Amino acid sequence: QDQSAARLSFKWKPTRDITWNASYEKFLDRGTPNMNLMQNPRPGEKFWSALISVAPYLDRNVNTFRSRVDWNLSDYLTANYTAGYSDFKGSGDFDQSGGATVPTSFSTGATVQEDRTNWSHYKNQSHEFQLQSRGTHDVDWILGAYYAAEDNGIRFDIPISNGTQQGNIGWQGSFVQPKETVQSEAVFGQATWNVTDALHLTGGARFTWDDRKNEGGTNNAVGPTSPNYPIDPGTTPAQAGFTTYQHNDGHFTGNKATWLGRVNYDLSKDFMVYGSVSTGYKSGGLQDGGVHYGPETLTNYEIGSKNTLFSGTVTWNNSIYYEDFKNFQFSAPVTNADGSHSLVTSNAKGATVYGAESELTARVTKDDTVQLGLAYTHTKLGFLMAGSNDYALPVCPTDPTIKCVNVTGNRLPHSPTGSMQLGYEHTFRFADGGKLQPRVNFHYESASYLSVFNMGAGDTQKAYSRTDLGVHYQS
Repeated sequence: QDQSAARLSFKWKPTRDITWNASYEKFLDRGTPNMNLMQNPRPGEKFWSALISVAPYLDRNVNTFRSRVDWNLSDYLTANYTAGYSDFKGSGDFDQSGGATVPTSFSTGATVQEDRTNWSHYKNQSHEFQLQSRGTHDVDWILGAYYAAEDNGIRFDIPISNGTQQGNIGWQGSFVQPKETVQSEAVFGQATWNVTDALHLTGGARFTWDDRKNEGGTNNAVGPTSPNYPIDPGTTPAQAGFTTYQHNDGHFTGNKATWLGRVNYDLSKDFMVYGSVSTGYKSGGLQDGGVHYGPETLTNYEIGSKNTLFSGTVTWNNSIYYEDFKNFQFSAPVTNADGSHSLVTSNAKGATVYGAESELTARVTKDDTVQLGLAYTHTKLGFLMAGSNDYALPVCPTDPTIKCVNVTGNRLPHSPTGSMQLGYEHTFRFADGGKLQPRVNFHYESASYLSVFNMGAGDTQKAYSRTDLGVHYQS
């Protein structure tokens, strides 16, 4: 690792009602970009080992600017404007094969796969303006507008040589995406009607527009008849005699209205119950070949309570929820008809998630605090014929050139059925007013699958626990 950063930030208050916070950050990375590790090590090798044939190289530079202006327009109205801009440039190289096999000569015994990013340049900006009520009123409200844009480009080459990095080239790919853009715009508003001191009704809506383009993107390759040397970074695929087997030009547009409805009721000043229904939206987009994948939507139903007990020394929050996904987005590496590989995003018919969560914080004494969190989660995937070349799958019934399996009803990845957080902190107080606070945190979660394929032990994160110790001193 070889990373460094510097940040300059300032706060300016030209008047009592206007505050401007801004920062500029420079980040440099000259470390190692990546290293592939074998799931099944060679005999005699440790589990976390790799045989690296390609010298790692990395050159990343990031410039970031952030700004937020808050303005109290009156005793009843406030506005804020938040903006950001980031510029990323980078190149790098790493060994993608990880030494799965050992070479016996310059041309036999192994393949060495180099993953070289010749150049990449990503620019993004975002702006958000909010106008909201200030103070306490019968109706509290907020209105806002949002805009974000990206302009991204990259070229990376993958030469695969036989035996060693100096061996004959077996296959080469060069992937050029000169201009991929994203624009997202939205307007939103939310209001809470304080019907009585105890009853509060909230409604909100958001309208989002998305626009994604890939202009001039190509995937290029040559087979064993290619020149027996890796493509030069200063040479275009056409100059090197590569064949363009796929054009990635495409244009995706989408829009969605999402909303929220919620009711809160204070049974007492220490006990509140609520119920809500809300919807969410994840944009669709483009992938290799200019192929679209659809947007993902979600409806969430939730009821819960928030409680303060024993004169404020105990806080106890609970919720039960049910989530209904439509067109659930799923990504996996697949083998194409021509033998090439690509990452493909598909839409499952849907997915459902439901569960319960409970959080308890208790100040047992003036100096002792205990925290407990419990969660139960159940997940189920809707209809999806999922394909991948990372797993031993049968031939797809709809396309004999692709391997796939029906994963309908499987559990979602990285979703343990049960988890627990337990923490304890004690405060030692000193005569001079200082204090020392040691703390222990314990986390446990049950086993979970690593993919939607749910393919047994090799596709499972076993149940595990983690314990963290920390101490905080204040003079």
